[in-house]
Amino acid sequence: LQRLRHENIVVLYGVMNDKQNQRIGLLLEYADCGSLYNYLHRPDVDIAFCEKLNWMLQLANGMVYLHDQKTVHRDLKTNNLLLFDNYRTLKICDFGTVKQFATTNTEFVGTVCYMAPEVCVKTSFTKASDVYSFGVILWEIMYRKNPFNEFKNMKPMTIHKIILSDGNRKSIPQLFTGIGVKPNTKILEDKILTIMTNCCSENAKLRPTCEVLKNNIP
Repeated sequence: LQRLRHENIVVLYGVMNDKQNQRIGLLLEYADCGSLYNYLHRPDVDIAFCEKLNWMLQLANGMVYLHDQKTVHRDLKTNNLLLFDNYRTLKICDFGTVKQFATTNTEFVGTVCYMAPEVCVKTSFTKASDVYSFGVILWEIMYRKNPFNEFKNMKPMTIHKIILSDGNRKSIPQLFTGIGVKPNTKILEDKILTIMTNCCSENAKLRPTCEVLKNNIP
């Protein structure tokens, strides 16, 4: 993973192997502004719409690079996105779960509310699985709320069953509507809504590529 070099990917400087305690540590560049998750959910901070769009575009740029390197992340979420440069620069991290792909990967990794349906059912990871997580992250950036927050106290397998039920699956696009829309950003929010909905298509084949996402974020 040290070969990965991109302005929106956290730099991995080295690996430490603690044989005595049977632990492996990663030496990463220091994120002086913490995680995107922590910043989004701070009630004392106002975040401009243009800042949100900037993070979305940087995330798309980083994911295009990862996928071009034949690599899937497998655990995209706002906790794994770090901020630098007075919160202006976003970088993807948590390389403990990143893996090169052939066609699919079947090791179960990830945080359930960001997981694509095929991952919950078959534990099958592809580039399209990352795109689904990307869509959920866009929603969280836009509205600064925890995705599927009503499930937070449930066990993972219970959440899986609820999210994968027909009724809840069909209602996911409704999660993206009617929150925080302001007249001066309504057109742009509608564009982002369309992107979110496409990313979270139940059919993985209908999801856009990260290259398409990069070119369509306003």
